Amino acid sequence: MKLIKKDVENSDGTGLFKVEPQSEEDIWHLYNIIVVGDVVTSSTFRKVDLSSNSGNELGGSSNQQRVRLTLAVKVEAIEYDGEAAELRLRGRVTNEASDQVRVGSYHTLTIAPNRALTIEKQEAPGWDRFALDTIKKACSDKAKLGVVDLAVMLVEEGYASLHLIGSEGLSMKVAKIETRMPKKYGAAAAGIGKAQSKFFGRCAMAIAQNIDFKSIQCLVLAGPGFTKDEL
Repeated sequence: MKLIKKDVENSDGTGLFKVEPQSEEDIWHLYNIIVVGDVVTSSTFRKVDLSSNSGNELGGSSNQQRVRLTLAVKVEAIEYDGEAAELRLRGRVTNEASDQVRVGSYHTLTIAPNRALTIEKQEAPGWDRFALDTIKKACSDKAKLGVVDLAVMLVEEGYASLHLIGSEGLSMKVAKIETRMPKKYGAAAAGIGKAQSKFFGRCAMAIAQNIDFKSIQCLVLAGPGFTKDEL
């Protein structure tokens, strides 16, 4: 999910987020965040009768047209459609978008991927910890990867980096490990084994902290030389 704007009061949690969902999972997150009473603003289509200022959605009129508007709706009903990856929010219009749409008339917003929306919580508790944590995780770089099922660790002597590969074709470096290695000759050579053990231990810790093997089925070790084979 893409974060566009944030304006939340720390005192009572009221305020707004403007976001753009970018996947089906983002729509599910929004379903868990938006509650009855929230005011949601988004671009939408509505049939209006251009011959009058009635503001009603009409059927069968020769003068009706389907026009694009930006409407704010105070949510009264929420419907999640997993198959279509859509969220439908029904409520009364709260903004004066045009002469053809009355404030207080009913409208249903359809929220889908790549369609920005503003979510405003006007009453306490507003944005509670659950909602804030959900927005934070959904807008994180890791979330943008999509489904992560592959991890790659690039390894060379004294240096390694761990990367997650997502279904969207993006990758993200989640860990970097550096250990100073002694020279392989002279008196310092005696410390090679200890330094190497320390380096491998830090690599193993990075893997344990960043990879959930319940979802990631494959870890690739790659890099020049033989260090990767000893890890």
